[in-house]
Amino acid sequence: MRTRRWLSAMSRPLAIVALAGGLACRESGLQPDPVAAVEITSPTGTVTLATLGRRIQFTAEARDAAGQVLPGSHIKWNVTKAAAAISDSGVLTALTPGTLSVWASAGGMNSAPVAVTIDPVAISVTMTPESLTFHSTGPARAVHVEVRDSSGALLAEIPSLVTEDPTVARTSSSGNVSAVAEGVTRLVATTDGIADTTLVTVALVPARIRTTPSSLVFGTHTLRTLLPAVLDSASNPIAGYPVSFSSDDTTLATVSAAGEVTPHGEGNTQVRVAAGSVVAAVPVSMHYVIASVQILPSHMTFYTVGRPQHAELYALDSTGVIIGRLPDSTAGRVGLVTWHPFGWYFSVVPSGTGADVYPEYQYDFDLLNANYAGIHEGYALISVWWYPVTFGIVAPQTSFAVGDTGTLSIVARDSLNNDLNGRAPFFWVILDQSVVSLDGTLGLPDATLTALKPGTTWIQMFGAGRIDSVFITVH
Repeated sequence: MRTRRWLSAMSRPLAIVALAGGLACRESGLQPDPVAAVEITSPTGTVTLATLGRRIQFTAEARDAAGQVLPGSHIKWNVTKAAAAISDSGVLTALTPGTLSVWASAGGMNSAPVAVTIDPVAISVTMTPESLTFHSTGPARAVHVEVRDSSGALLAEIPSLVTEDPTVARTSSSGNVSAVAEGVTRLVATTDGIADTTLVTVALVPARIRTTPSSLVFGTHTLRTLLPAVLDSASNPIAGYPVSFSSDDTTLATVSAAGEVTPHGEGNTQVRVAAGSVVAAVPVSMHYVIASVQILPSHMTFYTVGRPQHAELYALDSTGVIIGRLPDSTAGRVGLVTWHPFGWYFSVVPSGTGADVYPEYQYDFDLLNANYAGIHEGYALISVWWYPVTFGIVAPQTSFAVGDTGTLSIVARDSLNNDLNGRAPFFWVILDQSVVSLDGTLGLPDATLTALKPGTTWIQMFGAGRIDSVFITVH
């Protein structure tokens, strides 16, 4: 019995020592209670952050198996994405938009995750520069757009970028702006119902002018048209830009407002095309090829003796257009102009710039010929028709005895009082040739009448389109 008591007495102090040692180890952290669970205590539920840079404090507790808080436990914080950063003390900072999870861990145990949504709301859109001016339809221009939330944080949102008038300017998928045609429009950047605008002005400036063709060479008197293209500094056409035309020498060539160039004479000049302050010179050369020659007037009719008519020789190109007058001696060309008639009914006197035609006798027609260099020939029809203004038969005696003779004469004069006798044929006609006979030579103004038997008759004379008659009595 004594022995048991001793043992019992001895064992108590040992148990107390062991318990005290265990408590001391626990307090010193050498043997902490195991973590059975980790719980995020704040915030709870789903977290939404509406601005970038926003901070929120997370807190968590570690618990043992009995559900008691283990205050000395080390809490580690974790996030699933780099959209936010969390400090060792549990402060989460929103960095970029997105959805992520936050959880705490301690002693190898993880808490339930807390869902965090970072959804910043844009409150401002700023576009720079405030205006764009294009003088060329060449390279596109870039604009810079900033989207910020209520905290002033810069958002990575890409706003919608359009032009109000795409016929003036347009945007590419990358957001660059390019000019299309002259005018003014606005560039609009929009996100979340918030917008900013930039004024876009397209005022194209001509840099050079290209013409089609680049030069003109005329071999015929044919109208040609210049087609100009006004180009900007990027060599892009400026559609509809007004141009004007002018000729350095209008005696050689003229140009219409539509760019139609008409040649007028041989030589070299320039047609200028202007667009604003830019001017292009188009060389124009005219050297016609003579295809034929023509006498003008091509038909000359004479009614008097002493009045000549003047004829000139003109050169024609292959289109039949008169390209110039050919004097008897042609400068710059090889050859002389010679004039001669086919018949002998008129004469030609060259005057240096043509020929004077003098009528000599009545004839139905004749031809005037002009020969240039023995190659090209021109012809003109000559008609000689004397027209007497004074015309009639002069009969000193109209009553005769059988066997008597008498003389009849012709008076024919033109408007210049030229005597047409001998130049135009006149014809005598006796209505009753048994009463009288007439001896007259064609073309001579006088005829001899002989009375043959008693009776009466008419004697007529006509010529040069006129007629006259006399009544003769024989007894």
